[in-house]
Amino acid sequence: MKAWIALLLSLAAVVALSRPPEAKAAGETEPPLLPRPEVMQVLGAFDRPLFADYFWLMTIQQIGLAQKAGEYRAVADYARLAVALDPDFREVYRVAGLSIPFNLGREKWVNTEESTAILAEGVARFPDDPRLGIPYAYNLSFFHRQYERAGEILGRLAKRPGAPRYLGQLSARLYAMVGRFDDGLELTRSLAAEASDPESRALFEERARELEQERLLREIEVACNRFAERSGRQPAAMLELVAAGDLPGLPIDPLGGDLTLENECKARSSSRSRRLKVFLPHVDD
Repeated sequence: MKAWIALLLSLAAVVALSRPPEAKAAGETEPPLLPRPEVMQVLGAFDRPLFADYFWLMTIQQIGLAQKAGEYRAVADYARLAVALDPDFREVYRVAGLSIPFNLGREKWVNTEESTAILAEGVARFPDDPRLGIPYAYNLSFFHRQYERAGEILGRLAKRPGAPRYLGQLSARLYAMVGRFDDGLELTRSLAAEASDPESRALFEERARELEQERLLREIEVACNRFAERSGRQPAAMLELVAAGDLPGLPIDPLGGDLTLENECKARSSSRSRRLKVFLPHVDD
């Protein structure tokens, strides 16, 4: 009986110490008034799962009520308390992490730091869960421009049995963006070798050739810029780069296209209309 009384008193104290986010006159939102995690460790000592469930319900409720950036940011405050009480509450990391970012319009995003922080906690706790790893890698690449780290996370997940094959493709693309072609090629070739069906194998082999092509195009551009800095003009053709020693020989497109140099030392191939790249939104945190 005493335990139940203590539990009810603790729950009443939590409710009394809590207050939902309030709107300011200027249209901004005050963060919710909540107990500190250290306080909750004491108040929730009688039944941590129960208190974790309480803040999980508050997290879900806040997601449903939120309409403004500050109100979505408040989701993180409730979620942090839930996982502080129960670090293995996997769903909190995923749902909160996906819900917190807010688009102000024209792909201008806010609340990304809070979202990434809680997803990072989840990935640290559950490193092999793609439901956490994929949105975490998304945040790192699209919001924070951390392509290398995002590629590493997706590359690790891509090697798990039954992983979607697009994970390996996206990981290789991210590696290409930061110039880690060897890592991208190693990943893509290993996925091709381990593919369980001919279609997947052919797809990864094609992705490997695309990476080889992108690496070659960038090498041509580096050679062209080096020539231009030295001579004060762009080379008339790639043969001139070979003759000047900036290229070891005439490059051959791995995809069978014709390689050309355009204005400002931009290398192109007739085999592909677009180069490897990832769409980047505007982030304002």
